[in-house]
Amino acid sequence: MGITIGHGILLIDAEHPGVCSDRSPIELRRGLRAIVERAAEQAGLPAEALTAEDRGGGLLVLVAGGLPPLRPFLPNLVDALRRYNSRCPALDDRLRLRVSLHVGRAVVGPDGSTGPDVDRAVRLCRAEAVRRHLFLTPAAPCLVVSSERVHRAAPLDPARPVDVVHAEGLDRGWLHLPSVTPARVTPTAVPRLLSVATPR
Repeated sequence: MGITIGHGILLIDAEHPGVCSDRSPIELRRGLRAIVERAAEQAGLPAEALTAEDRGGGLLVLVAGGLPPLRPFLPNLVDALRRYNSRCPALDDRLRLRVSLHVGRAVVGPDGSTGPDVDRAVRLCRAEAVRRHLFLTPAAPCLVVSSERVHRAAPLDPARPVDVVHAEGLDRGWLHLPSVTPARVTPTAVPRLLSVATPR
């Protein structure tokens, strides 16, 4: 039996993980964890606030209490990604990321986190329309898709809508290419989490 907790929910997927690359799945996940941890640290978010779970070619990241402040976190995520890629001599080993942002409730159990809000984050990140947009934007190292709930509370600019059709209906997402300029917070600053009230 899991415990239901309010979280910021991020799914971070690597584009075509393992294709034309000698990187093992373990190395891929280790790299993604390093990128997320560096971005969180640069944004002033304590490591203990994050829980990361392996999800195929990506990571499911839960942030207790809500999403990190997006203005410092997303540029720092891109900066951490660029730093990681700069150490990869082979172009095929360099990562490009799709990142979905959602807030909601997750059932956290010994076999991983589940629930409708986790499913929504996964659907948005892995939707064909989102994959295609990153594919058609080869210069972009990272593409972010916010859920409608996140977009209403903290819209990213510029953003364009994308509709994801699935068996249970339709999810509206908002696509955004984050800035590549890293943003730091002052050592004394306490980041305020984006927490959106969700139904129980």
